[in-house]
Amino acid sequence: MPSIKNDQFNPNLAFLNNTYIVPVYQREYVWGEREVDSLLNDVAEQVSSDATLDYFIGMVLVSPVDGAPPEEGRCEVIDGQQRLTTLFLLLIALKQRMFEAKQVVTVSGIDKLLVNTTWDGEGDAKIGLRLTPQYDDGEDTIRAILESPHDTAAARAVLVSKGTAIVGSAQRLLEAYDYIIGYLAKSYPNTSDLKRFWSFFSTKVQFIQIAAPVGTALKIFETINERGVSLDAMDLLKNLLFVQVKKAQYEQLKSRWKDITKPLAKAKLKPLRFLRYFIMANYTAEKPENAVVREDQIYDWFVDRDNVQLAGYKKDPLGFVQKLVTNASWYVHLNKNCRPDGTPSPALSRLRRMTGAAFSLHSVMLLAAAPLPADLFEHLVEQMESYLFSVLYTFTPSKELEREFSIRADDLRDAAAIEDKKKQIAAIDAFVARHWQSFIDSKARELHSHLLSYSNGTTQRKFRTHYLLARLSLVVDNAFKGGTPVYGLDAYTGLHIEHILPDTPDAGYDAIWNTQPANVGMKYDEAKESLGNLMLLEATINISNQNNYYEEKRPTYIKSGVYLTRSQAALTVVGKNSSANRLNDKFLQSFDTWDAKQIVKRQEMLARLAAVVWNTRSFGEALKF
Repeated sequence: MPSIKNDQFNPNLAFLNNTYIVPVYQREYVWGEREVDSLLNDVAEQVSSDATLDYFIGMVLVSPVDGAPPEEGRCEVIDGQQRLTTLFLLLIALKQRMFEAKQVVTVSGIDKLLVNTTWDGEGDAKIGLRLTPQYDDGEDTIRAILESPHDTAAARAVLVSKGTAIVGSAQRLLEAYDYIIGYLAKSYPNTSDLKRFWSFFSTKVQFIQIAAPVGTALKIFETINERGVSLDAMDLLKNLLFVQVKKAQYEQLKSRWKDITKPLAKAKLKPLRFLRYFIMANYTAEKPENAVVREDQIYDWFVDRDNVQLAGYKKDPLGFVQKLVTNASWYVHLNKNCRPDGTPSPALSRLRRMTGAAFSLHSVMLLAAAPLPADLFEHLVEQMESYLFSVLYTFTPSKELEREFSIRADDLRDAAAIEDKKKQIAAIDAFVARHWQSFIDSKARELHSHLLSYSNGTTQRKFRTHYLLARLSLVVDNAFKGGTPVYGLDAYTGLHIEHILPDTPDAGYDAIWNTQPANVGMKYDEAKESLGNLMLLEATINISNQNNYYEEKRPTYIKSGVYLTRSQAALTVVGKNSSANRLNDKFLQSFDTWDAKQIVKRQEMLARLAAVVWNTRSFGEALKF
């Protein structure tokens, strides 16, 4: 036969001459009431307007089953199974309605469209469905409906008795059939109207069926415009992989594919975003301009001739799927603020607090670096935190950030592949110094300037302000307490942002503020939202302070467990030559009074401290004072 064949079919000819197999790798039945109702109404409208005209419902793409007898017309459905499955359910419902109307000849005719009877060597009949879904519970559900076509209550009971859970496609198939039975009963209560609908449906509803070898079929897959939910790149990739394996490996591949999709779905992560990051993290772009892969380019990337060789999924499809499984597991863990091995990562948690949950571009680099030992991976994330702090807090446009991350992922992937840990550490430290510290150095003055003018005046900036104060507070507390440092920010999560100048002062106080010499050049509203006027404070202390002024608030700050807050009122000396004392001497200052000049001094103090905190370090080097 020619490589591509097309025929025009109506439901009568289609199911009489073909046996449709919905392969295990296909998407399950996903149509709901809206899609089913739309198809039924479209047909019904044509019946009522002009039943002499054909009604075209689209195209179906199939691939003949190798080795099947030609007379059986066995073919796998590549595209159009939602529509074909709904037509098949409609045939079952029409048979039931015709049976109730005592239309014996019609019932017999429809029965030939539903089942294909063959006999084995012993003379026993084998009843095969003209449409057989091979995905989970698909065939069992169709058979249960066929055996109990009056309504689905009996069909549900049969499935339950077999231990089948009425969820997913089984539930949707039953719901679709229920809707179709109800639709026919309501729309065609008279036998004459029902016969008219059957006559039109069986002969005038038309679709084009394109048959081609499976490889060719997949190439034209995206040209078929299926009614309803179209397949995305994740589905297309799954189909592409199933083509590469032997049928004996279908169940294995199907099981491994669920190891990709189920964790992503459970974590509510977008599969296409994962695929984008997977590609950029694992494969080198031939040209820098191709380093970023958009969602609408994913499938094209996988079928590109060069990328077929690069990814190696044709040579070893199961090995490629295992790579996807591993990366999906890493990706899920990363989005839970865990290292790739699933252990909690304080550095990732801090990074998420700084960037916000919507920021995910760095996942490309983290996936590339995922094979690193846990301690070295944590170190890398800490350095990334400093780098992204300089990016975000200088308001550097992030337009090219994704491209840079994709390109830099190649270096991290190479470093992660090094077996000798000393050489691996050296490679990571060299990477950080070359790419991230060089950027931080180039932005140092600009960052300092931004921090000196930093204000908490916008809602968008409040979560970043809280992170900034929490990170500074953490470092100061570690230095003050000594001993084993703490790396997470959980202790600061519930703390309030305290305005040292009251957020809502007494009426008219802003006018008094403006008359004081020390406040010249800084309006009250500007002063109260300045970084220098902000600190983290326990809710109980914050509430008790209400809108008091500094002389009343200052004694309460001593009660705080946060040393950066306590030091506002008074510095605490700890022993001799301690890190706490060195911290006090180099960075901290207490304030007896509070005005615009003091706010500027404290803001300068915080900016100097920030320059030390958000700076990269080599592996094993700790932040010391």
